[in-house]
Order: sequence, then C-alpha cells, then structure tokens
Amino acid sequence: MLGASLILALTAGFGLGAFMVGSLAGWWPAGGGWLALVQAHGHVQLFGWAGLFILGVGLYFLPRLRGVPLAQPERVPWVAAALIAGISLRALAQLALVLW
Repeated sequence: MLGASLILALTAGFGLGAFMVGSLAGWWPAGGGWLALVQAHGHVQLFGWAGLFILGVGLYFLPRLRGVPLAQPERVPWVAAALIAGISLRALAQLALVLW
C-alpha cells in the first residue's frame, strides 16, 4: 500500500503539478480545464498519497505496536484495490473533462 501511494504521488500527483507549474510559467497552455487539473491533482495527492500512506501505516505498524495481529488481513488487498481504483477512476474522469 505504501508503494501504491508513492506510485500515485510520483505519476499523477507530481506529474499534474509539474504540468500546472509549466503552464503557469508559460511553457504550454493549460486551456480551459485548469480547474479540473487542479482538482485532479489535489485529489490524487490528498487521497492517493496521504490517504494510502496513513492507511498503510495504520494497517501494518499499529497492530505491531500493540503486539496483536491484524484482525482480518485477508481483506487488506481488497480494501487497497478498491481505494486505488476509486482514486484512479476519479482522476481519469476529472482529466476527461479537460479533453472534452
């Protein structure tokens, strides 16, 4: 889950941020979808990086700190996949607004 948070941050989060900085610097036009780009960037950074990072720490570190195993570890991949899919689909849908 920590790896997924870094992948989302480095690709969609920082990639959109770099594109927006470049458009502010005048290197390329942002077009009419500036607000959609800002929203997609913020959503991916907040939920994709910070949210998955906090969830990963909570699921792996906190049970070890208490000295007990995680209650239902078989559900962790399903929760992670659903969260990653939701973040990715929302970012792609937000970016589709820029293209249409």
